[in-house]
Amino acid sequence: MASIGKIEPGRYEVRWRTPEGASRRKVVRGGPEQARRFARSLESAKDRGTYVDPQLGKQTVGVYANRWLDSVRGTLKPKTVASYESLIRSRIVPALGTRRLANLRPSDVQRWVGDMQAAGLSASRIRQAHVCLKQVLDAALRDGALGRNAASGVKLPRLEYKEAAYFEPQIVAQIESGLPAPYGPFGAHYGNDRASMGRSGWTPAPPYRSLAQAGGRAHVPQ
Repeated sequence: MASIGKIEPGRYEVRWRTPEGASRRKVVRGGPEQARRFARSLESAKDRGTYVDPQLGKQTVGVYANRWLDSVRGTLKPKTVASYESLIRSRIVPALGTRRLANLRPSDVQRWVGDMQAAGLSASRIRQAHVCLKQVLDAALRDGALGRNAASGVKLPRLEYKEAAYFEPQIVAQIESGLPAPYGPFGAHYGNDRASMGRSGWTPAPPYRSLAQAGGRAHVPQ
């Protein structure tokens, strides 16, 4: 149980032990009721399994991020480790490295994402940086240094997907007619399958390997 001691009028010291048995103390300003309320919240959090150690929360994001990477290094592929090292060094530490874990807010992370967008970073790179930070804060959450992950629920830039380019049927026909034997027409290669694909409206792409064997050139009738 937490104990309460009066230091002077308006200041009370609350002492307690963490679930691991470490001793902690905090000075609470106000009257005895404020001190008792704080002590009850500590015991309630320990009972629910949601206790947050204020001492651990004083660690900075930068220090904890590097400790986290060291702890998981052996479980990751070298390429993944190199990627996380780069993201921590170039994106997380310069912007958030000096912030205490307990003081990091979702609005801070959202601003960080916005700053990367304004700097012209790609949506893919921003999302990679966010994934790395979220994993760092998830670890801090499991360690009891945080009560919630400030990187959760942050709005991220959308990834742009470009549809692959396809030849129009008339272009395919022109390429086909321009290929020398034995590389054209395509019917010699596709046979009945080509006919069935034509009926379905799907046109196969030209055989680039065959075109290369033909000297890399084909006359396309105008």
